[in-house]
Amino acid sequence: MNTKHPVPKRTTRPGPIVTGLPITSQSVRAQMRALLAASPGYGALPAARRKEVADDTVRVAAYLADPHRLLSREFRSPLLANLVSSGTAGRTRKAQNAARDSAAESLHLLAVRWDALVAAVDFPGFVAGLIQGVFGAIVDASIEQMDAYAALISDVAKTVDRFVEDQITDESARDSLADAFPQAVCLGGGTTRRLTVCAAPGSPALAALERAVGLREPLADPRHAADVKRLVEATRRRLARNRQQLLATMVLMGISRTWASPARARPRS
Repeated sequence: MNTKHPVPKRTTRPGPIVTGLPITSQSVRAQMRALLAASPGYGALPAARRKEVADDTVRVAAYLADPHRLLSREFRSPLLANLVSSGTAGRTRKAQNAARDSAAESLHLLAVRWDALVAAVDFPGFVAGLIQGVFGAIVDASIEQMDAYAALISDVAKTVDRFVEDQITDESARDSLADAFPQAVCLGGGTTRRLTVCAAPGSPALAALERAVGLREPLADPRHAADVKRLVEATRRRLARNRQQLLATMVLMGISRTWASPARARPRS
């Protein structure tokens, strides 16, 4: 016979995340801990279990917010298309907050709409909406749902650990380009492994590469060192973006399956 666990009563919902501060791992951790503290299901877990859930959650969220600090760089100097809107900096704080909240809700429901969220706000606002969109559902989690979430976030944290070890460097970006587009780029031998663009300007092979990376502006002179450098940096940011999307989708889909399961949602008796 199962013992019924008391669920602490939550008297207030978590307030809005402050977006006017620089995004650091400490600020993301503070935001996530506030979200967890507002969850009665989390509060009902044993202390040791709460610590595990908190540690795994903040580790995932901290990496998710800015993988290898490449996406904050994208907000400062955009290289990718359909991500950062050129009009973002001129938005009022009220308009940014409204756009962020709307995009966060779309993200929470659909696990897509990434570009809408990124284009709507500045980087701190993007991170705030991302965290709320991905993790907001845990505020209303039951004990059973929180148990399932604990197992889910532990698995995702292991993926984060692998990502942290597997740095997104210039070298890995060059290797990725050479593997994916052998008809467009060539990778030299030796210690430097210099990348050169072999495809002719305007060629289908080069156009396919530019679309896949998602360059904001096409390569003006693919054989010029500055354009090659821009291509490599844009590829690093695209790889970071892909990791961010993968992690968020893992969390969202896992939560969706757990929350939709009648067995998980049924109270213990």
